[in-house]
Formats: sequence, structure tokens, C-alpha cells
Amino acid sequence: MEQRNSRLLQLLAECAAKMLAASDPRQMIDYLFERVREELSIDVYFHYLVDGTGGLRLEGSGGLTPEQIELGRRLEFGQAVCGVVARDRVPCLAENVLASTDPMTAFIRAVGLDSYACTPLIHGETLIGTLGFGRRAAVPFTDVELQFLRTMCSYVAVARNRLDVQAEMMATIQAHETLAAEQAHLIERLSAQPASSDLSMIAHEIAQPLSAASNYIVVVQRALEGLGGAEGLIELSQARVEIDRCSQIVSRMRRL
Repeated sequence: MEQRNSRLLQLLAECAAKMLAASDPRQMIDYLFERVREELSIDVYFHYLVDGTGGLRLEGSGGLTPEQIELGRRLEFGQAVCGVVARDRVPCLAENVLASTDPMTAFIRAVGLDSYACTPLIHGETLIGTLGFGRRAAVPFTDVELQFLRTMCSYVAVARNRLDVQAEMMATIQAHETLAAEQAHLIERLSAQPASSDLSMIAHEIAQPLSAASNYIVVVQRALEGLGGAEGLIELSQARVEIDRCSQIVSRMRRL
């Protein structure tokens, strides 16, 4: 038993290190599945993300046929095991599934699973999705194995949030760079012709929100480097407001 626990701790450390360095969320989950499937005798995994329309979208899976993947492509909150986990935000362990007639386990029963452990992926107050692992053999998960899987899922939630925030930041930075280049071009055009008072005022207005957006983005970058969380998201929201202001000003200039 001690030897098994030691292996699981080592495996958890390896998985955590991989997640900290991950740059692709799908590859990250696939890697975790391949690393733990033999040690924990896991046959299948389902990774769902909240899709923004009141449901769950299948982001990744392993051990399934194309037909099974299509069958579980999307779930409503409260539908099947993963939908219930997402709705209630609590882990769920389904056992003796093949001998059950519970409608909630109908989907995983159709896949041929007898034991299935699903965990919500939550960062702060935000539900990111769910991650579940299943066995076809009639061998229930032990308490130690469940603790391992749920701890790993908590790491996945942190890593997934980091990657999502970084992706948003990159999109915001690219938008900022595009607007900054357009600002420079417009100001150059204005300086090459006699400027009316209106054009001078608009040029001045352009500089203000872009400068503010740049400052906000710097703060967010620093927060993300230290996983600043809520502070970074607030600053990101402010940056978006300033960039939207700039877009409106640019539109006004184009109509002149």
C-alpha cells in the first residue's frame, strides 16, 4: 500500500509539473490521461467545458469510438453524470453502473463503463467545466484513487484558467497593437495637413484611451505573471473599455 501511495504521489508531482508548463489545454488533458490510465486502470475520460449557452461542450475525450464521441458531444446542465456535476458543482462517483437502471448513468452505461468519477473544474467562483474518468471493469475506485483524481482535477482547473486568461490577454494585446499602429497612422495624416480644431481635438482624444489601455495591459501582464487572478481580470476589463472608446473615435475620424 505504501509503495502504491508513493507511486501516486510521484505521478501527481509529474502531472502538476506538466500542467504548470502546458501551453495547449487539449494536449495537457491527453497527456494526463495517458500518464494515469495504466496506474489507475482507467479506460475512458470525458472533458467538458461550459459553452456559454447554458450547456456543456465536449472539449476532449479518450478511449471512445467516433460514434460515442458524437453521442456525448453536448450536454445540458443536469443531463447525465457530467451535467449533474456541472449543475451541482460537486464531485460524483457512479458505481455498479452496468447493473443500474438510473437514467443519469444511461450515457456512461452505453459506453460500457461500470465505475465513473467526475469532478467539477472550478477556479474561484467560476465553473470552467468537468473532468471525468471511467473504468469498464467491475472494480470500484478506492478512496486514495478518488483523492488522487480530484486533486489532479483541481490542478487542471488552475492550469486551464491560466491558459484561458493568457489567451484573452494575447488577444487584447494584439488589439492594442493594431489600434496603436492605426493611431500613429492617423496622427501622421493629420500632421501632414492643416488641422481644424475638430481634427486636433479628435487626435488628442485618440491618444488618451490608447495610453490608458496600454497602462492597464501592463498591470494585467504583471498580475498574470504571478497569477494575480481577480485583480488581473478587473484591469483587463478596464483595458477593453478604453480600447472600445478608441474604436469609436477612429470610426468618427473615418467619417470626416
